Amino acid sequence: MYSLRNKFLALAVLFVGASAHAQQSALNDVYLFNPTVVDPTFAGQTQYQVHSAFQQKWVDVEGAPRTLSLFGDFNIKTLGVHVGIQSDQAGPVTRTSPFVNVAQTVQLAKDHKLSVGLRAQLDNWVVDYTKPRNVVFDPVFQGITRSALNPNLGLGITYLYSDRFYVGASVLDMVGKGWSQDQPLYAHAHVYAGYFHPINRTTRVALSGVVNRTSNAPYDINLHALLQNEKMGSAGLLYSPGDGLGFALAAPLNESFKLYYHYIYPLNPLQALSNQSHTIGISYRMKIQKDCALQGQRYF
Repeated sequence: MYSLRNKFLALAVLFVGASAHAQQSALNDVYLFNPTVVDPTFAGQTQYQVHSAFQQKWVDVEGAPRTLSLFGDFNIKTLGVHVGIQSDQAGPVTRTSPFVNVAQTVQLAKDHKLSVGLRAQLDNWVVDYTKPRNVVFDPVFQGITRSALNPNLGLGITYLYSDRFYVGASVLDMVGKGWSQDQPLYAHAHVYAGYFHPINRTTRVALSGVVNRTSNAPYDINLHALLQNEKMGSAGLLYSPGDGLGFALAAPLNESFKLYYHYIYPLNPLQALSNQSHTIGISYRMKIQKDCALQGQRYF
């Protein structure tokens, strides 16, 4: 049985994280299924696919972050278009954001491509003082007035070499406002890269990583190693130093539907309260098929 001291420490970590989450982006790994969450340049990469995902962090912990999302990916002539809505909840704060990403890919030379993307988004913040119960006494959450839709923007750029390597960067939450007049919404940046090593015509190893950075917060590093097969799906390991260790699975049900799942075990004091976080997803690919202009960074 965990000591009372460890429980209080874990609770402190939870609510500090929840407060930071409410001002920033979701504490989630939905981008493992949908890389446009990190960078709008990947709009159009999944070619006429609709997918949804749900994540529950720190199971059995009251007020733990959770995310529900629904996305659609399309092409309009040479433009990649990605539309969706995402709802993120952490502690008493919920952020619901409909958005649209557009991306254009340019052929620089043989095997060399450059993609640029733009995100237009609306944020709606809601504070529920009954979740969790003790937050009603926290002065941080007093005087909350923001509830209207607030416009937001994001930008990204990605370089792709053949179908083997990519590197890129993005900045999101560039102009948005947070849930409190006293606590601004800071822009957050992502730098990412990946390498695909073919084993045969249908199987490859995908290695990737993303570094997230927000003002007044530590760097967040996520590393992934996946074995991908066109017919069987994919499986691999996920690792975030000092944060979590887990695995990811993807399995096609038929030519149109695919299921996704990953599990994370915390490598921090939250072990005192919860030892698991889950993400599940499902996608549906329409029969319309065209050549992808850009490979997804971790799409599997």
